[in-house]
Amino acid sequence: MLTDTTPALSSQQDALLRWTEAARRRGIGRRPFNAPAAYRIEGPLDVEALRRALLQTVWHQPTLRTSYHPDGDGWRVRVAAHPPLGLRVVDLRGARDLDRRLHEALVADTETVFPLDAPARLRAVLYRVDDEAHVLSLAMDHLVADMDSLTVLVTEIGRRYGRAAEMAPPDDDPSADFFTFARRESAGLRGAALEAELGFWRSALGPAGPLVDVPLPFGNDRPAGPPRAAVCGGVLPADLLERLDRACRQTRGTRFRLVLAAIAVVLHQLGAGEAIAVRSPDGNRDEFGTDAVIGWFSNLVVYRTDLSGDPTLDELLDRIRETAAGVQAHKRLTHYDLMRELRPGEYGKPRTGTWVVLNHIRRAELDLPGLSCRHCGVRPASVPPLMVEVELEDHRDGSELSVLYDANRYPAAAVEDLSNRIRRMLGQFAGDRGRRLSELPA
Repeated sequence: MLTDTTPALSSQQDALLRWTEAARRRGIGRRPFNAPAAYRIEGPLDVEALRRALLQTVWHQPTLRTSYHPDGDGWRVRVAAHPPLGLRVVDLRGARDLDRRLHEALVADTETVFPLDAPARLRAVLYRVDDEAHVLSLAMDHLVADMDSLTVLVTEIGRRYGRAAEMAPPDDDPSADFFTFARRESAGLRGAALEAELGFWRSALGPAGPLVDVPLPFGNDRPAGPPRAAVCGGVLPADLLERLDRACRQTRGTRFRLVLAAIAVVLHQLGAGEAIAVRSPDGNRDEFGTDAVIGWFSNLVVYRTDLSGDPTLDELLDRIRETAAGVQAHKRLTHYDLMRELRPGEYGKPRTGTWVVLNHIRRAELDLPGLSCRHCGVRPASVPPLMVEVELEDHRDGSELSVLYDANRYPAAAVEDLSNRIRRMLGQFAGDRGRRLSELPA
């Protein structure tokens, strides 16, 4: 693959920056939009080796040292030759109410906005909580890093820490290249290729196009305040996971499709209709070499599930498999491109309907040689408006199913009920799939 490391914006980055600038002109500051992770590290941590590993990672990943500057009707991207990244160390040993202070600090790390004109898209803070216990807080600006980039980041930090701790020279790797992808994506499609993509999505999404939403039976049209994040759910039992994996093998499916089917059936039972639109970030890292690059590759795609005709669960899974195949074959246009092409009059305007999002992720696990590293669950305090996100997170100890929502708009009891219904419906898909939707318990 020929590469061009000249800084460039992808179409998604360009759209986000344009919306950010439009909001600024209305007096609205940039909202937090970060990809965070935190890890408890126990053992004799070499802080200077960690500092060197972070700096080497930033040198290897140019997107982490970019800054963004208005330039006429667009934006100019600059890559700093001397990034200002430092590892800030905060000593909390002996602090009163340590757990509360640490939690508040981690949430603040996830919520702090990255200035666009500063060439630092990664923030790293190390909290010393005991003589041989630390908590490492990492946050990347989502403008340059999707959630898969967290795995790239912590994998590279772990590899470089091992070499730095042994005083070995850093790997002499060529710079990771996101800009070639960004340039190609921003160029877009033309002619017959564009029309083929648009034709598929017009048919798949219906009249509402990319704005298609879900009429939830709960929610407040006038929320009590700005979006405030809340979460419910938890670990999926091991026996349920075993039965779900067996169902995947029997139906040539995936956990993602089973959860997608469960969400669709539950929303249908709650009165959302027979065509349920669920959005999901697609990793979009199909090209060779992108799995080791930090960048915003992911694209938000829509799976619109047809539940008409009272299908059996097996028949519904067949429909979802066909839908997923179509989506995967027609995902070259980003969500922002679809908005611009199919709903130009609505492009850039605030949404009015609720989006349900399914996010299936693999937890980014940090491994540092000679140390015990454990992921710390930390959630941001804010959440995108008019969005209910179902998150299926796989990790080394199992899987968790959670629902993230705006507590000022959606009642906690209603979302808790939604979460419980989805979990119970997964049990139905793991059992007798010959039953029709009308035969399922509500």
